[in-house]
Amino acid sequence: VVALTEAIGPARLISTLRRAGARPVIPGGQPGLAVALGGVGITLTDLVQSYAALARLGDPVTLSALGTDNAPQGQRLVSPEAAWMAADILAGLPPPANAPAGRIAYKTGTSYGHRDAWAVGFDGAHVAGVWMGRADGASVPGAFGGDLAAPVLFDTFARLKAQPDPLPPPPPATLILPNARLPLPLQHFRPRGAALAKAPTGPELAFPPDGAEIE
Repeated sequence: VVALTEAIGPARLISTLRRAGARPVIPGGQPGLAVALGGVGITLTDLVQSYAALARLGDPVTLSALGTDNAPQGQRLVSPEAAWMAADILAGLPPPANAPAGRIAYKTGTSYGHRDAWAVGFDGAHVAGVWMGRADGASVPGAFGGDLAAPVLFDTFARLKAQPDPLPPPPPATLILPNARLPLPLQHFRPRGAALAKAPTGPELAFPPDGAEIE
């Protein structure tokens, strides 16, 4: 994740969050690679709004109070194919123990010092977010998002409906192939400027090394 953020640039990542309507707080004012690991402040509302854009295949929406319509923002964040792939990865995470049946795309997180435990997820119709922690921001030793917030998230969906709504099918242009069938340059992520590895041409002698003398 850090290598990928370095390749696209942390400023670009923060810019995408802001286009989703989020207001990230960056220590020191300049985004660095730490943003890939959660080194950025963000409210639960903004986090849910960002996940809503994924659920809508890259089309952001502005959250609003209950009983009013959510307003679309009109500027696509990522391609539908990229949003679907990210959602498909999140939907493949194992659910919490004893969670109700159903496929929900979700992610958990735990802030530094165990001050926040959160989980955000969506199905084909709803997005929900759960935050657990102390109002004074004090540490809660042993608190993890996967242990505390994720079960509440799944219980929220269970109370909303008997079964989660199906996630959208992949957009027509989505490339769905096992890793082994992808072109070699796409099988592994390489940092910007790294030379592409050549396909192996056959067996190579690993020992003894070149120039060694055998007695």
